Amino acid sequence: MATQPGCRGVLIFVVTTLLVSWGWWGMLIYWGATVTVGAWPTHFPGLLGPAIGALVAAGATGRPTFRRLVGRLARWRIGGLGWLLALVPLLVALLTVPVARLLTGAWPALDDLGRVSGLPPVTGGWVPVLVAVVFVVDGIGEELGWRGWLQPALAARWGTPRATIVTWLAWTLWHAPLFVVVATFRGLIGITLLGWLMGLACASVVAAWLMRRTDSVPALAAWHTAYTMAAGTAAAGGLFAATSTAAIIVWAVLILGAWAIRKSRGSGPTVR
Repeated sequence: MATQPGCRGVLIFVVTTLLVSWGWWGMLIYWGATVTVGAWPTHFPGLLGPAIGALVAAGATGRPTFRRLVGRLARWRIGGLGWLLALVPLLVALLTVPVARLLTGAWPALDDLGRVSGLPPVTGGWVPVLVAVVFVVDGIGEELGWRGWLQPALAARWGTPRATIVTWLAWTLWHAPLFVVVATFRGLIGITLLGWLMGLACASVVAAWLMRRTDSVPALAAWHTAYTMAAGTAAAGGLFAATSTAAIIVWAVLILGAWAIRKSRGSGPTVR
């Protein structure tokens, strides 16, 4: 029996995801709300849309696909290298800390890690709690759907490269209401918007590769969370966001180069 969903499963996923995510964000737009760093209201419930979409689609398409999805969600044992790869954005941020000290003359304020768009600000021992919330809602909430469900479903039909492009397009479109309701998204204009689109495209390549290598939603959620904390908090600043994004771009270029080499040798586009 097939363990990957067909067109029906993909359609159910997309419709459910948009209903949940755009439904919540649409209410915020209707109320005229603006999501800011470290304050209410929050856009976080909408981030659960892809996970809910994946679970609904899996439940509607049969037990084998549901078991496959749950298996990816429960896969924590991926080896030390797998977790090291998942935490690359965090490692890049840590390496950036002494550089920031040299350039600014001051150490980054750790409490700024507790200031994330859509969540109340926290300090000290509450920062790990905030990270856990980001891991569950933003990390698993997104990656269970995009890489745990949609990417494998499309890859089984079209192959990894084409599936990655389509997943990136869907992921990009899904973000559209956030440009109205989230203050940091409103600031993405012109060259910064192009940079965001390029960063998201490269992140899609890296995430697709990491999922093929680990087949683990927690690994993707950890990677997603590490990138969010490194580039999307008040602590990130220009330098941390720039180095984290640059690392993702370089990583994606290496993956695409490896895909191209394998294809030229006739060994297929998939790189593990």
